[in-house]
Amino acid sequence: MNRIIKFRIWSKKGFWIKKDSFTFVQGKLSDGNDYFAPLVFSPETVIVQQFTGEKDVNGVEIYEGDVMASRGNYITEELDENGNYPDLKNVVVWNTKATRFGLIPVKEYHQYKDRDSDYIWTCYIRTFKEVIGNIFDNPNYLI
Repeated sequence: MNRIIKFRIWSKKGFWIKKDSFTFVQGKLSDGNDYFAPLVFSPETVIVQQFTGEKDVNGVEIYEGDVMASRGNYITEELDENGNYPDLKNVVVWNTKATRFGLIPVKEYHQYKDRDSDYIWTCYIRTFKEVIGNIFDNPNYLI
C-alpha cells in the first residue's frame, strides 16, 4: 500500500504556515531554511495536522481538523423531518485508542480533547462525502 505522509500547519496566531517542506531539528519542527538558525515551531505556537490519505468526492484532501458533511448519505437510522437521512457534520480527528483517523460530531468536538475515546467513529471517513471547511478557518462550525 502506498500512503502519502503529508502535514499542514496552523499557527496559533491565526494563519496557515505555507511551506513546501519541514524537518525535525532537535525534536522541534523546522522549515529547514538554515540549519544553524531554523525557523522552529513548537506545540505552543502551532497545530500540526496530518493528511488522512483520503480525498472527498470533490478530490479535496482530508486532514485532521477538517469538517465533513455526510450530504444525506446513510450514517444513522434516524431520519429528518422530511424522511431523509440528515446532513451530519463531523470533525476529522486522530483516535489514539484505535490508532486511526475518525470523526466526532462538531457539537461534541470540545468534549473529546483526549482523543482516546470509543465514541469516535473510526469507520466513516469515506462515508462522509465532502470537506466543507475546517475548525480553524470556520470555527463557527463548533458553536
